[in-house]
Amino acid sequence: MSTAPPSPLAPWPAEFRSVDTPALIAAPFQHDVIAAEGPDVVAFLQGQISQDVASMDIDTSCAALVLQPQGKTAGWFRITREADDRFLLDMDGGSAETILARLRRFLLRTNATFTLIPADGLHGWSLRGSEEALSTVASWDPPDEVLLDAATSWPSGHGPHLAGRDLLAHSPIPLPPDVTTVPGAVLDALRICCGVPAMGREIVPEVIPAELGQWVIDTSVSFTKGCYTGQELVARVDSRGGNVPRHLRRILLEGAPTAEVGNDVTVGDLGVVGTLTSVAPQPDGSGWVALAFIRRAVDRGATSATVDTSSGEIPVTILAI
Repeated sequence: MSTAPPSPLAPWPAEFRSVDTPALIAAPFQHDVIAAEGPDVVAFLQGQISQDVASMDIDTSCAALVLQPQGKTAGWFRITREADDRFLLDMDGGSAETILARLRRFLLRTNATFTLIPADGLHGWSLRGSEEALSTVASWDPPDEVLLDAATSWPSGHGPHLAGRDLLAHSPIPLPPDVTTVPGAVLDALRICCGVPAMGREIVPEVIPAELGQWVIDTSVSFTKGCYTGQELVARVDSRGGNVPRHLRRILLEGAPTAEVGNDVTVGDLGVVGTLTSVAPQPDGSGWVALAFIRRAVDRGATSATVDTSSGEIPVTILAI
């Protein structure tokens, strides 16, 4: 197993690399974990989150949203069913308290408990790679102690998470063959390049799910399960084709050494159309990639854009997800 990443890595979308070198990378991840259990936990979750948890099999996972009553996003997480009456919710590190508070807000006369797991949460590997490289994972027969979770694919740079089948066990987790291990910071840079939102950065109280991207809706929402808190806005926007005032976009900055979260994105006569929410170096070192919520008007013909950094205005390219 190699420990030095090739450059550039194939998991990056084509816009962010100059050479397509097949590669499969594994980056460590650490998530906060909430244990949800009790006789009423299925019925409670069914009425509070966007996924059909009643239909989940044991040892399966999926992405899910929990919303405020008005439909704004309170949290985005992965839910794994460990038993008939026990689930684990894992989410970006540092975000569990926000999600826990939202769930407990509606926990009235319900025989279910939601507990933030102590210590340092869930550990595992996030696998990302080219379609060719990931075919080796599809044919891999993981050891019994490994849960291969394919529910964590991204819109590009696809791949699953690996975690211990006992999801809170911290024993070393075996990896498939021919994997290049990389630091966790590489995973965050890839997240930005792929347009994946993060709690506390893109997922903040004023954001509605449709602004995060249609792929988030497709992977995180069941439209057949029945009612849940915040559903009305999700269903209404989806019926209108996801037509919202702004959309999460990827921002490509060429050679900007000082790009930072909070820098404004400006487009011609439209003025400021968004603000950078996440920033990371491009994999080939040629510049920076960022995420920002960009006004819908930019999708209607505006072509030139700049980001206002401490080094001055930097020309940028706005890319869809």
